[in-house]
Amino acid sequence: MIEKLLTTTKAALIVNEMQVGNFKMFPALGAEVERRAIVPKIAELAAAFRARGLPVIHTPTMHHPNLADVKRNSMIASFVLKTRAMIKGTEDAWYVEGLEPEPDDHVSQRSSGIFAFQGTDLNVRLRRMGVDTIVLVGVSSTLGIPGLAFAGVDLAFHVIVPEDCIAGTDQRVHEILVQEQLRIVATITTKDEMMAALGQP
Repeated sequence: MIEKLLTTTKAALIVNEMQVGNFKMFPALGAEVERRAIVPKIAELAAAFRARGLPVIHTPTMHHPNLADVKRNSMIASFVLKTRAMIKGTEDAWYVEGLEPEPDDHVSQRSSGIFAFQGTDLNVRLRRMGVDTIVLVGVSSTLGIPGLAFAGVDLAFHVIVPEDCIAGTDQRVHEILVQEQLRIVATITTKDEMMAALGQP
């Protein structure tokens, strides 16, 4: 299924919110990212996509300095307002080492909200590039990745999730969401299976 999608449709790799501030705000998330060693796996996948001439798109959150468009309607929004986290131009908003955008990569950033399809140019950008399949990596498996997967399917994209390239704040919850939620809408795979399908050793 993965190989068919990657050979009969155009795919893009979406690297979601791999930013320094996320792991400062949520130490458990940072610990899981490190324990699962997702950074080098994502970097390897991104290099394979670039080698194939396929888009790599980074979807960071970078809040406006006055936080005027962050509404206190969720726990995360309240936390952002309290801590002034992820302000554009600050160290918090920058990308983790090894996953910085390269010159030919694309960046679709947002200043508020939870999911990268909402309030951004991501959907239009993908359509203009003729993308049919999105491959989701990054964080978090408990919020951002499921949100992208459901929105992506609703927008008629095929969705692939390399499970060992995502992380959440809790491994048990991660496993439940992958098995009981994500697999309903996405093709669940691994980094190695993706590399093989991309024709990489």
